Amino acid sequence: PFASSFEERDAADRCKAALCFANSNTIASGQFSDHLAMVAAYNGWLETKRSKGAGAARAYARSQHLSQATLYMITDLRKQLAMMLRDIGFVSSGRGGGGGGGSHSLDSPESKHNAFSHSATFVKNCLCAALYPNVAMLDTSADAGSGSRRAWVDEKGDHLFVHPSSVNHGEAVSYPWPFLVYLEKIKTSKVYLHDTTVVSPYALMLFGGQMEILYERGIVEIDKWVKLRVPAQTAVLFKRMRQIIDGLLISRLHNRSSGGGEDDKSSAQLMSTVSKLFSDEERLR
Repeated sequence: PFASSFEERDAADRCKAALCFANSNTIASGQFSDHLAMVAAYNGWLETKRSKGAGAARAYARSQHLSQATLYMITDLRKQLAMMLRDIGFVSSGRGGGGGGGSHSLDSPESKHNAFSHSATFVKNCLCAALYPNVAMLDTSADAGSGSRRAWVDEKGDHLFVHPSSVNHGEAVSYPWPFLVYLEKIKTSKVYLHDTTVVSPYALMLFGGQMEILYERGIVEIDKWVKLRVPAQTAVLFKRMRQIIDGLLISRLHNRSSGGGEDDKSSAQLMSTVSKLFSDEERLR
């Protein structure tokens, strides 16, 4: 939603970075995520619109260098997505999303379907499921790249660079984990990654590609190129959790009309467990 015109680009990038500051008190605070910065910007606009009216929302958008047209388009897309999820039976009936009020709206913070929507680590790491295999790993080798710029590598070993517009660009950034997901990569003078989010090893083990456990070496390989040092017993538990997640999704696809049954209870318990895992990992980083 940030303005992309040449005149506003630098100011928009500064506003986006400010939403990620540790003291920003937004969902993007300290999360190293362009995606959550967009969520924070949209949430700020939507809350202003709900509480103070359209005029205040326009002023907010101007101050944050946001495109009003894009913000309204996001609102419409959220409504469409909520209705699609309802129509295929993944969520129970509601009025859609975006403008919402009341716990009956699928997009309402009080809705049971949004129980973890304010958990930054949960939302951020679920992006791994959405964007995989668009994953890059920080290159820590001595010949990592071009001049002083930090390089990342993909599964082919090609060097990639975070685009200057990203909150994850810069030598001073101290990444909590050496992995990120990205929306797209574009080659200009270098291959740049756009719209990036740093994700954790737990996220890759739960939502990444094919997982192989090398028991004797205490290593987990994701798609034979991302290597994580994990005790075998822990790796087995994660592999079993992946199977449970897949099983619940398949069960919901085959029983789309049912709601409030054992699948809902199992899903709620599983999501609580996953959320706790991510929270515990965050505290240990």
